[in-house]
Amino acid sequence: MSADKPSNGDQGPPAADKPTQQQLARDYDFVRDLQVGSMLDVKDTASTWCLAEVTELHSDYVRVHYDGWSSKYDEARLWDNSLV
Repeated sequence: MSADKPSNGDQGPPAADKPTQQQLARDYDFVRDLQVGSMLDVKDTASTWCLAEVTELHSDYVRVHYDGWSSKYDEARLWDNSLV
């Protein structure tokens, strides 16, 4: 038996890319409470965190307008952890 692998069927800690039940519940509450006009911190395509306003809500994505930027930079973002 290797010391690196869990024994007795233990799966070890959750994988870093797999959200825990607590994270999923928190994310669900956050998304459920969002509405058009909500302000968010959003990571833009240059990986910079920016203030953005929710302009549209959909079941699989949200459209945001970056505060202080032209509407040509508005983006539709899928619901994922990089959003906020």
